[in-house]
Amino acid sequence: MEIRSSVLEAVMFPALGMVEVSATPYLLTILAAFALSLLVFAGLALFDSNAETWPVRALQRGRLRASRMYRMLKRRHVDVAAYARSLDVIELKQQLRICEHCGLTALCDRAMKSRAPSRSAFSFCPNRPSIEHYLVERAPVSA
Repeated sequence: MEIRSSVLEAVMFPALGMVEVSATPYLLTILAAFALSLLVFAGLALFDSNAETWPVRALQRGRLRASRMYRMLKRRHVDVAAYARSLDVIELKQQLRICEHCGLTALCDRAMKSRAPSRSAFSFCPNRPSIEHYLVERAPVSA
């Protein structure tokens, strides 16, 4: 029987009758689990962060894309990417939280299903003041 010097190559288990078992898959599994847990914790830290960094902003834009607010903004023909850029991270997180916990989802669904939703169709929206402010700021200036 050949004796191997590397711990990564093989481990001898005397209780198993000196059966040679490779330790490499076990070590790789442990390292992969450790790396995955680091990624999860880093993601959670970014999710809760208010920093104006690109990973935090990207995460908040992703949250926006998965929300009812995104569908409502698209239905109102708002450039969602430009809207998200116009807000700071704290304000965007606050608007998403308001939208997620809104008790007026039935009205929102009805307004989004209407053929041509007008500005007044979304007058009930708790985020309306910020959206209206954005629309006024982005309106073309007529000479």
